[in-house]
Amino acid sequence: MYTEQQPSRDVDPFDESILYRHNGPELIVLAALRAWLRPQCSTVEGKLDWREALLGAGMGVDAMECFDTLLRSLLYVSPRPLDMRCRCCPALAQDEATILQAIGLLQRSRFDDTIALLGGWLEVPALSGVIKTIWRFAEALGDVGLFIQVRERDVQYMQ
Repeated sequence: MYTEQQPSRDVDPFDESILYRHNGPELIVLAALRAWLRPQCSTVEGKLDWREALLGAGMGVDAMECFDTLLRSLLYVSPRPLDMRCRCCPALAQDEATILQAIGLLQRSRFDDTIALLGGWLEVPALSGVIKTIWRFAEALGDVGLFIQVRERDVQYMQ
């Protein structure tokens, strides 16, 4: 199966050229995920507000509220701390890859696959709410023409 490393550069939320790369939508979502948890990176110059990354990609206020609700929900229902990296890290963390894959699956209406994917991470009572929130965000991404690929992603585990 095809795998690819995520580039380590920070995503300029106003650089529209990133949207035309084959993995551009993933880079925008990844930048927003990482900026939501760690807006300031000592290695990467400046602070990135996750809202700017999504606004730069054409997302509206409803989509940003959904994204914020998703991450707050995951912080609450995850049985362990979220596995996410700093913006300067070139590799994906397991939870980042899982969120990207879940978005891609839901954009293709593959609900059973999404349940199986997230069921390995979250408790059953949390699945319904989290899946509904990811689905709303996935639809909002699709509404602005941003589609996440369903594919195997290389993941780096912390030691």
